[in-house]
Amino acid sequence: MVNPSANQLRIHVEDPWTPATGLDLPAWHRLTDAYCRLTGWQLQCSMDTETVPPRADGLGDIPELFGGHAGHLYRIKSNSATESSVPAEGTEAGRDLAEALVHVFGELQETRRTLQHREAELATAIPVTSRGYDAANFNHRLQAVLRGTVEILKGSAAALYLLDDATSELKLRAQWGLPSLRFLQPARPLRGAVADLEALTGHAVVLQDAQLQSHWNVPENYASAVCIPVASPESLLGTLWFYADEVRDYSDADTQLLEIIAGRLAVELERRVLLQEAHRSTEDRELATQVEAWHQERALLTPPRINGWQVAATTVESGRMRGDFHCWRIDQQDRLWLASAAMAGPPVKCTLSATLLQGAVQAALASSISAEQILHTVNDVLWASSTGHDGASMFCGAIE
Repeated sequence: MVNPSANQLRIHVEDPWTPATGLDLPAWHRLTDAYCRLTGWQLQCSMDTETVPPRADGLGDIPELFGGHAGHLYRIKSNSATESSVPAEGTEAGRDLAEALVHVFGELQETRRTLQHREAELATAIPVTSRGYDAANFNHRLQAVLRGTVEILKGSAAALYLLDDATSELKLRAQWGLPSLRFLQPARPLRGAVADLEALTGHAVVLQDAQLQSHWNVPENYASAVCIPVASPESLLGTLWFYADEVRDYSDADTQLLEIIAGRLAVELERRVLLQEAHRSTEDRELATQVEAWHQERALLTPPRINGWQVAATTVESGRMRGDFHCWRIDQQDRLWLASAAMAGPPVKCTLSATLLQGAVQAALASSISAEQILHTVNDVLWASSTGHDGASMFCGAIE
């Protein structure tokens, strides 16, 4: 007997993505042809070292976009070359040139990797952080979503373009299937980007034959394309472009799937922003705690010792930054000078202003002038060190 509910549930576990990106160089074939004519050796790149022929002269590994290695570069003696056609010194120089090319390719791939991670960070308008793993992980998630889009819909490429702060340009922030050098191209002006403008109004733009519909200004040269808005409930973020090499029709299910994918990208972007805001909020709280603790430490003054008198003060712990303080001093005539003040305004501003005012009060008390002169001096300091918006209440007196 067949259980009717046996196929009702399917669990899909997403395997960790290990990208395999080949050598992406527009002039690679011209370079290898020129090197072969010059040295008599053929440059080749293999994704697997086990497929390298035994007679090959290994040169080194070229790192791919996300660490690891994109391929092993080696050279093989050309069948058309003879021992006499290339002198010995030319053979040695040819190998030196090949090793230098490996170094140049490695630097190029590392630059691309850094650029791609930076663009992924800039997708959420946050600075590049020193936490390389977090940046790479965020970039991997965007890449995985775009890769899955291309594979499921059997397309050729997908790209995520995001608006700038001025909402005037669209910049490529993540892509799959396009050359890596696309990140070096300038942002596309939103003015004239007809398909993007239409998509940002909330409509999916389906171009079955992009060549016949060139007025839509498709960013890449593909036979067909679809443009989907990427937006959150509060704001427009950008557009998602899907490209295919052949002229094809897109069903309602295809466009709905692209809209779901665009929503996933919006969630990833907002999640990154929220994590960064939470991190900044934590830093702000830690800074406020440090400022409050520092201000409280300055309030713990050792009471003066006077024969026959006991002097003490207490500080109210309110759990937030305060802009008040007190201080005292005994002059040469054994008079006890007392001062207490409180600032008006926001907590952080009050605390910092109170620290400034406390230093001025202590300096004025050391001069042993009259209480009226002390108040005038402190008022002048407060007035000269601010824009005139700081206010304070202060008491100053002396006990004979």
